[in-house]
Amino acid sequence: MHPSMMVHFRKKIGMELINKINKEIEKKATGVASEKKENEGKLLLDAT
Repeated sequence: MHPSMMVHFRKKIGMELINKINKEIEKKATGVASEKKENEGKLLLDAT
């Protein structure tokens, strides 16, 4: 049986980077990283 691609990449990029990625995923999933953004411009729609 061959190892999965995730195992292949994990070995190449190292556990430190995997842990950083996991922390960022956790922040986004728990809403820690969510910030209310103000308007960033205008949206113009033309229905003609």
